[in-house]
Amino acid sequence: MRDCIIIPLKRIDSAKSRLSSYLNPIQRREFSLLMLSDVLDACIDSTFSKIFLVTQEKIDILSYKEKIEQIIDDSELNIALKNAIDKVKRLGYEYFLIIPSDIPLIEKEDLGILKKLISKYDLIISPSFDSGTNALFMKKDKEIELEYGEGKNSFLRHLEHAQSKNLNVYIFSNERISLDIDDHVRMKYLAKLDINKKSILYIKKIYEENRNIRN
Repeated sequence: MRDCIIIPLKRIDSAKSRLSSYLNPIQRREFSLLMLSDVLDACIDSTFSKIFLVTQEKIDILSYKEKIEQIIDDSELNIALKNAIDKVKRLGYEYFLIIPSDIPLIEKEDLGILKKLISKYDLIISPSFDSGTNALFMKKDKEIELEYGEGKNSFLRHLEHAQSKNLNVYIFSNERISLDIDDHVRMKYLAKLDINKKSILYIKKIYEENRNIRN
């Protein structure tokens, strides 16, 4: 199985704007990069062949250089992802998993389950807690139209597109994958966890240094 993971990444300096009342620009940048690092660690430890990071700017990922390739694309998100899918198909990849960069709790075991499921289904969708799509695993020639974007309820739209093409779909509900960190409530939840993740340790430190953001 020639498979890969595709991770879209917003411009780091403008990431996590909804946390701007609690974290300054430097903290938001560092937090975003550490969440990405946690996601990449899980991906590297998995059995996926390659990781493609779809970015609007080059990111320093020297420690991961053997298994990760950056695709610089300043297009709108869905267009950039479609361009990335076209590229990986040309490179011979037949299975491609799209996940976001802000699901730091994901583990290699979760990725392993997804790989087992895709052997039985045409498409796997894992929803976020707010009706977004936090994992979309597709096979070559079984792709659906992409509907990512804030406030678009992409999970239901992706499901509808899959059903309209009569694809055999599996909905994979997974708490670690479902938790993307883009508001204060989820950030507070993350800070309470006793898990050795870079982003968690960082946000715990921020909370300890500034107790005002607890409220």
